[in-house]
Amino acid sequence: MEIDPEHPDGAGWLEGGDKRYACLAIRGGEARLTGGMRGRHTGFHDWVGAAHCATGKDLARLMRPVPHSALVADSRRCNRRGRGDGARGQAANNSMIGWILRILVSGIGGTLRWRVEDPSGVLQATPERSCIFAFWHNRIFLLPYLFRKHWHSRQRDRVAVLVSASKDGEFLTRVLDKFHLICVRGSSSRRGRVALWEMTELVGLGYDAGITPDGPRGPKYVCQNGVISLAQLTQAPIIPVSWDVTRKVVVNSWDNFIVPLPFARATLRIGAPMVVAEGLSDEEFEAKRAELENVLKGMAG
Repeated sequence: MEIDPEHPDGAGWLEGGDKRYACLAIRGGEARLTGGMRGRHTGFHDWVGAAHCATGKDLARLMRPVPHSALVADSRRCNRRGRGDGARGQAANNSMIGWILRILVSGIGGTLRWRVEDPSGVLQATPERSCIFAFWHNRIFLLPYLFRKHWHSRQRDRVAVLVSASKDGEFLTRVLDKFHLICVRGSSSRRGRVALWEMTELVGLGYDAGITPDGPRGPKYVCQNGVISLAQLTQAPIIPVSWDVTRKVVVNSWDNFIVPLPFARATLRIGAPMVVAEGLSDEEFEAKRAELENVLKGMAG
C-alpha cells in the first residue's frame, strides 16, 4: 500500500478484491484498515476515516487523499444510497420518519418548563476539549434536543453518537442524522472493538461523544465497560447527563423508554466531569465503572 507523505492525516479510495473496505485511518504515514464488508456496494455511517467503497482485484494502494470533512459527507451520502428499489424505498421512509420525529422531539422539548440542576457549573464552563456525554438508554428521546439547545454553539455539529449495529439502530441513525449528529455503529455484541476505535479517533479529532452505557440491550441501568474504556483511551472527561419530567409515557420495553408529554415540568441534571486515568488496575477500572453507574442512577429521578 502506498501512502502520500504529504497527507498523513487523510484517507481515500481503496481497491480491494471481493470486499468493500472502509474505516481507513492514516496516522504518521501508516495506513490502517479497521473494518470492511463483503457483498454489494455499501457505505458506513461511521467516522471521519470512512473510505469510499471501491472495487478491484487486489488491495493495492491509496489512490486519492481527501480531508476528513469530505469523508464525513461521503459517508452520509453512502448511507443514503440504496442497494435496490426496496432498500431505497425503506431509506426514503426512514428519512421521512426521521424528519417527523425531529419535529416531534424539538416541539415537545420546546414546550417543557425546564429546571436545570448543574451543581458543578458544567453549562457555564464546559471543558474546552472533547467530552463524553453519558446517559441512560431510556433518556435518548430528548438528548438530541438538549445537545442542540445547550452545546450546539461550542461544537458546530461535531458530536458523534454510538448507535447499535442492529435494525433498530439503523432507524435511530436516520433520526439522529436529522439533528446533524455523526453516528458510529456498534455495540458489545456487534462491531464493538471497531466502534470503540472509531469513537477514539473522532474524540481525538475534536468531536464530543454521546454514549448510552446500558445500551443497546441492557440490563437497564447497568453501566458497561465501553464508556470507561473510551475515557481511558482518550483522556476525555465523562459528563453524566439525565432528565426527568412530571408527565410522561413509559414504553413497555427492556429499558422502560420514556416519552415526555408536552407542557410538563422537566428537570435537566448534569453531573460533575469524571476523568479516568490511564494504567488502572482491574479493581480501579471496576470502581470507575461502578461510580459512573451510581451517579447516573442517582440522577435518573
